[in-house]
Amino acid sequence: MNKRASTLFLAMIIISLCASSAHALGIGAYGYVGAGKARAAGWFLIPILSSVLEPDISAGGGLVIDSNCAGDRLFNYRLAIGGARTFPLKSDEKTAHITRLHAANIFGFGVVHREGFRFWVGPQLGFNTLYYRDQKELADQITTVGGSVTYNPFMGKQTKYSLFGASLGLALGMNFNLPRDMTLSLEGGYRYALYYGVKYQKAYLPFSGGYIPLAINGWSLWSGDDGYVSIAVLYRVNDAFTGGTAEGGK
Repeated sequence: MNKRASTLFLAMIIISLCASSAHALGIGAYGYVGAGKARAAGWFLIPILSSVLEPDISAGGGLVIDSNCAGDRLFNYRLAIGGARTFPLKSDEKTAHITRLHAANIFGFGVVHREGFRFWVGPQLGFNTLYYRDQKELADQITTVGGSVTYNPFMGKQTKYSLFGASLGLALGMNFNLPRDMTLSLEGGYRYALYYGVKYQKAYLPFSGGYIPLAINGWSLWSGDDGYVSIAVLYRVNDAFTGGTAEGGK
C-alpha cells in the first residue's frame, strides 16, 4: 500500500510539471552515487560520525526537471524524482536489502550564469520512503566470544521496515549548456534525514522438532545523512541564454 501511494504521489508531481511545458524548463535523466548511513535509535545523535566511520554506498537514478538550465535569471528550481539501492559495507549488515524512493526539491541561485555555463548553489528539501528487509539464519545457538558463552534461543530472524521521512541539505551544481538544446549537469550535495514508520520483525523459536514464529511489530524512528554526486543529461524547452540581465560571471 505504501509503495502504491508513493508511486501515485510522484506521478501527480510529474503530470503537474509537464502541464506547464509552455514555460522554460529542462527535463532529463540522472544517475548518482553516494555514501552515508541511515539507522535506528542510537544513530540519531551522531549522523555525521556514523557516516564517516561505517558508511553505506548508494546508487540510483531517475527523472530530473530544472526550471532554468541555461537562462540568465538568478533563480532555478530543480526537482529530482527517483530511486536508489543501498549496499551496506559492514559484514554483519550485508544481508540487508535497502531501497529508497525520493523526491528532492532544490532551490538554486546562480552564482555564475553565462552563455554555455551556469554554476548554482542552494538548499534542498526532500521527501523519502525507505524499505528495509533482512533475514538471518542463526545456525549456532551457542556462541563463544572473548571467553564468554552466549545462548541465542532463536533459529532465525526476519526484519522489515517501511518508513517515510524528510530531508534537509545543501546542493551545488554546474550546467554545461550544449548545442541542440542539450545540457550536461553535474551536482553534489549533503543532506540529513529523519524517517518514521513501522517495524515488522519475526523470530523463529525451536520447539518439538520444529519452530514457533513470534511476531514483534512496532513503530520505529530512524535518522541518517549522506553525501552524493550526480550527473544528468537534460533537454531544454524554451530555455536559452538571452544575455539581457546577467548578474554574475560576465
